[in-house]
Amino acid sequence: MSFSSLTEFDGAELWTVPPPNSININVDGAIFEEVNGFGFGLVARGENGLFIEGRAGFFGGTVAVEVVEDVSIREALSWIKQSSWQQVYLMSDCLVAVQALRSSFSMISLIGDIIKDCKPFLIDLPFVKVYFVK
Repeated sequence: MSFSSLTEFDGAELWTVPPPNSININVDGAIFEEVNGFGFGLVARGENGLFIEGRAGFFGGTVAVEVVEDVSIREALSWIKQSSWQQVYLMSDCLVAVQALRSSFSMISLIGDIIKDCKPFLIDLPFVKVYFVK
């Protein structure tokens, strides 16, 4: 099995403002072992680089870091769908998640189930582009 390749926009190491009339959403997940949980943080910034809105969440349970990152992306896509934003660049530091979203392969696993949940969002939100950032 092989995942989709990277694009010229993947792998950025420095945050840059999005193009005019668009929004960057940075997504990240975290594991909190001491409380047996995990969470996510989402930050939306506009073309001027200023903060627009943020969102965070927490879930109980112990899961792999890849699951946390995939859940974070799913939460971001749900948030975007609820908003009226157009031209959204979703940035994740999880290369495997970004590649899985771009892939036509199905994975039989918890990660595969979460990616499967994300794909209808991407169909409904054709103005959202997902990129890998370092």
